[in-house]
Amino acid sequence: MWIILVVAVVAIPAVLAIVTAVGAFAIDRSNPPLGRFVDVDGGRLHVVERGAPDAPPVVLMHGASGNLGDPSSRSASGWPRATGLF
Repeated sequence: MWIILVVAVVAIPAVLAIVTAVGAFAIDRSNPPLGRFVDVDGGRLHVVERGAPDAPPVVLMHGASGNLGDPSSRSASGWPRATGLF
């Protein structure tokens, strides 16, 4: 009886971990990141540049719960060039 309990305690989390990993991989493949990644001292930044390359840049950064859509709102639409760091 205790063997069944031990197998269940080990097998169920293992199966759930595998299902989660496969699901995360599928989501990542179907939603590749926009923009590019830039290596800087101490980390890596996700950068998306929009607008005319010769215009002065405006850098927009989102907060902890933000995403790529935040700087794309109506407030950023009037700027000739916007760079977002994510």
